[in-house]
Amino acid sequence: MRKQLLVIEIVTLLICIGCSGCTDTKKEELSPANVILKNVVYSPLNPVEKENIIFTITLENTGDTNASSNSITLSGFDGDTFLYSSQSSSFIVNAHSEKIVTVSTGKDKTDEGMKSFKMTMWSSTQGYNSILPQTLNINVQPGAPEIYLITTASNVIAASNYTEDITFEPGELVYAYYEFRNVNHDNVVETYQTITVHHKSSWVVYFDDNKYDDKKISESDGWVQWWPFYTYTYPNNWPTGEYQVDIGIQDKITGKTTTSMVIFTLT
Repeated sequence: MRKQLLVIEIVTLLICIGCSGCTDTKKEELSPANVILKNVVYSPLNPVEKENIIFTITLENTGDTNASSNSITLSGFDGDTFLYSSQSSSFIVNAHSEKIVTVSTGKDKTDEGMKSFKMTMWSSTQGYNSILPQTLNINVQPGAPEIYLITTASNVIAASNYTEDITFEPGELVYAYYEFRNVNHDNVVETYQTITVHHKSSWVVYFDDNKYDDKKISESDGWVQWWPFYTYTYPNNWPTGEYQVDIGIQDKITGKTTTSMVIFTLT
């Protein structure tokens, strides 16, 4: 009897040992990738036209698997009119983690009429437009006038038709020629312009003038101005040396101003 009990105990022990080494082969089912939008910020906070706007987008994957082959598309609108789009490079959002993506407008894509930006996301694991953030309404302010070309010339016939020169003889006629933009607002242009010419060594001002341009109705984005002056002030010619020409433009509609300068020499 004792031998039988011993055999039973040994068998029972072996069965328990064997069971303790067993594991449940049933795997826990993984949840699919689920990317959600957490936050969107942009800089600068008060952008002006022709200025790059950078959008920083924070995403979170709440699933157990990676979300791969994703991209963010930034779309710009003027009212209801679609103007352009810009797309990020492809990226992966790892399971249960955050990812920060940046998308930029580009300077050549932002103008005063830009009012709203919308982002959509394409994902190979979630499909197109799986993330559709609320449209961001941004008030893009008009920028200051921009003088993008300035020079001195010995002769000016018309816009873009001039003889550039930086060296003159005392008593000769000099033209300050410049081209500017960023002053047109819904086809209305109104500017106030100034010119000052001083001797660089003595800082004596030899020419100073201004002009107010009445409101114009125009579709032009670029404007041209030239300002003639003789290097002679009664009873003498101007002294030799370097002279600095300072040009100032005020946009009367926005109140914003800009300045630029050019150097010429009397020999």
